[in-house]
Amino acid sequence: MVYSITSDIIALEILTSNVYDQFLYGGSAGGAKSFTGICWIVFSALAYPNTRYFIARNELKDIRESVLVTFDEVCDHFGIGDFKYNSVLNFIKFNNGSEINLVEVKYKPSDPEYKDVGSTLYTSGWFEEVGEVHEKAVSVLTTRVNRWNVDKYDLKGIIFMTGNPSKTWTKTKFYDKHKNGELYIDNEDENNLKKYYLGCLVVENPFISQKYIDGLRKQASNDKNIYERLFKGNWEYDDNPFQLIEQEMIDCVFDNDHVPQGVYFLTADIARFGSDLAVIGVWSGWNLVEMLTFETSKTIDIEHAIRMFRYK
Repeated sequence: MVYSITSDIIALEILTSNVYDQFLYGGSAGGAKSFTGICWIVFSALAYPNTRYFIARNELKDIRESVLVTFDEVCDHFGIGDFKYNSVLNFIKFNNGSEINLVEVKYKPSDPEYKDVGSTLYTSGWFEEVGEVHEKAVSVLTTRVNRWNVDKYDLKGIIFMTGNPSKTWTKTKFYDKHKNGELYIDNEDENNLKKYYLGCLVVENPFISQKYIDGLRKQASNDKNIYERLFKGNWEYDDNPFQLIEQEMIDCVFDNDHVPQGVYFLTADIARFGSDLAVIGVWSGWNLVEMLTFETSKTIDIEHAIRMFRYK
């Protein structure tokens, strides 16, 4: 029997290469991204006793309703049963001592630095549907991998990310730089992280049924954007035909190194006990260089913050 080298095989080779810090595997729906992620994380846990991993999504219920279903499929397929799932504390424990924590990473204004999820040490981790996840969550948890029993097995911890094409930070930080050849310049970014991007298509999935492919093609044929994004895995799709400003220009707002510095001044949007945030900003020309927010605040709190920024 002749086997073709498909994207999922290449993805597993990258994940086990001990070279990269972050790896985005993105493409069309049904491209075996979740199956690949489960295979990698389960077999890593089994191969290296007493290691620890995480599977993260924006909401915990999505992990239970989607990722755990794929987890059961993989374990049934390979006859793996030496584990216990704790549905209260949300982790999977293998008989060899390895663990997989299920982590919710939904952005909370009360915890913008993700302190709730940034204290546990991990060997490696996986973000599923990363296009829905705040970039800060990935940054924080990247600092927590490569920290648990990696030296014992001579491993390099990695952040694995899977998802469909989306107009988010994943496009600007991974796909666009991959397309322009910038992702691999010296093979590391400003944070000394080695990154990799790999695309995939539904037709490459050796386990997918032809009925699923035909159904996705039929559904997508009625909507050009769905067809381009979920069937063809196209990151360049136009997600809003009535958009007044090009998406690339909007993305540049968050990377505005071209804006010159200037005179310093303060702005304050005062909100006290309502639903809005009180926001105080420090500007240098059109650059917002520092910002402080309050969910609820007394007048004296706002006054002290403004005085602090003035003196600074």
